[in-house]
Amino acid sequence: MTKHPQPISGTAESELMVCATNPRDALLVRLLLHCGLRVGEALGLRLEDLHFLPESTHAGCFERGPHVHIHRRINSNGALAKSHDTRSVPVTDDVTQAYAAYQDERHQLLGGTFSDYVFLNLYSRNSRPDEPLRYASVHAMFRRWERKTTMRVRPHQLRHTAATRWVRAGHPLDVVQELLGHRSLESTQVYLHASAEEMRAAVESVTAASSENNGS
Repeated sequence: MTKHPQPISGTAESELMVCATNPRDALLVRLLLHCGLRVGEALGLRLEDLHFLPESTHAGCFERGPHVHIHRRINSNGALAKSHDTRSVPVTDDVTQAYAAYQDERHQLLGGTFSDYVFLNLYSRNSRPDEPLRYASVHAMFRRWERKTTMRVRPHQLRHTAATRWVRAGHPLDVVQELLGHRSLESTQVYLHASAEEMRAAVESVTAASSENNGS
């Protein structure tokens, strides 16, 4: 039996956003959940990869609208983009607003200290605040959140949730493939599975229609 990716529920999403109390974590969650980034892709982001203005021609980029560029590069925190192909992903207003809040807090905590990594250890007591965030820190953060809530959510589930929502909203599979950075369409097709709620609705709707026809 094929095991399909499990998206998180709306309730779990609400609980997750309540847990992400600081601007850095709120931005990270939104990039994974709204834009379908892998954790390694998010942790490898540099400031130059974020083009959040309506136009970014000043940076030599002619793609319109706010977006983020995903590059595979060597990172000091061990983060790695899975795909060798560079891609760009449009971002939502929630993401740009979260980034603005994060910029303010980052400046307040770091002052003139500069790091070109987007996600830093700003709140850690065991490492310098200008060091890039690592995989282990993200997974530990999700485990802490799990103890505070009724949910059991893993970071990669947020990517699954974004993909599932795009597919169920009726967007073409090749568009979802590009957003996720899949080389093969077969990798994207796993998100075509029906949920238990959708299957129940299908059965109940047909049963209800049959009852109406028999009663007329």
